[in-house]
Amino acid sequence: MGNMKDGDVYVCGGCGLEVTVSKACDEEQCDLVCCGQQLKKK
Repeated sequence: MGNMKDGDVYVCGGCGLEVTVSKACDEEQCDLVCCGQQLKKK
């Protein structure tokens, strides 16, 4: 998720949880995980 930007929305394929980024991580490797899997950009 190195290309994360403010306002991006990520969704969990398992339960449908949606997360909106209010302040992007500036690290090269930053993970958002739910239900044991990485969230995918919507």
